[in-house]
Amino acid sequence: IHWDIEPKRYPQSTVHIKIDMDSGVTVHTGAAEIGQGSDTVAAMVVAEVLGVRPDRIRVYSGNSDTAPIDLGSYSSRVTFMMGNAARKAAEDIRRQLVAAAARKTGQQIEHFVLENDRVVSLANPEHGLSFEEAVKEAIAGTGALVAKGTFVSTPMGGKFKGATAGRGAVGPSCAAGRVRQRPTCSWRPKGNPLRGRPWSTGPWCRLSFDDGVVAGR
Repeated sequence: IHWDIEPKRYPQSTVHIKIDMDSGVTVHTGAAEIGQGSDTVAAMVVAEVLGVRPDRIRVYSGNSDTAPIDLGSYSSRVTFMMGNAARKAAEDIRRQLVAAAARKTGQQIEHFVLENDRVVSLANPEHGLSFEEAVKEAIAGTGALVAKGTFVSTPMGGKFKGATAGRGAVGPSCAAGRVRQRPTCSWRPKGNPLRGRPWSTGPWCRLSFDDGVVAGR
């Protein structure tokens, strides 16, 4: 989707998340899925933050009736920018679920983590809720859980095309915000890529931080 806007005044990416009574996680993004795997990235980023399996996540992208703003699929920007927007939205949802679990169990809020489809207190592991129980407690009296996340990059400066978009050239097989870069190299893995090995060539060698996505591609 092309947005005819002033890029300096708006986020490069925005992601909306909604969870209702069925405990399914709905993600809305304007990032265009054109075969590069951006829908998978969105699902895996949100799933990691919420401590749930990716198959709980439903991603809706590219529909201008429901999609929030995204400046497009180009320049290897989607994983970094949309991924970070998804992470921020999921972190907002996580805060709501943790608050609900603390209220329900009477445990200290700072001790809770989300993992393995549960919201559990690390200080007292026997005190915890399933993800479904935490969702029901969180929406009681308030309705569906909703959150938004945005990403605005630091401008690079200059007047050339793309200067306002900032840095963030990251392929879809790298987890959002977890990319390390090296000088140009030409090494390529044989067989299944392994964690921590460069998997592409170009101005920077990219290192995989999510083997599942790389193997899937």
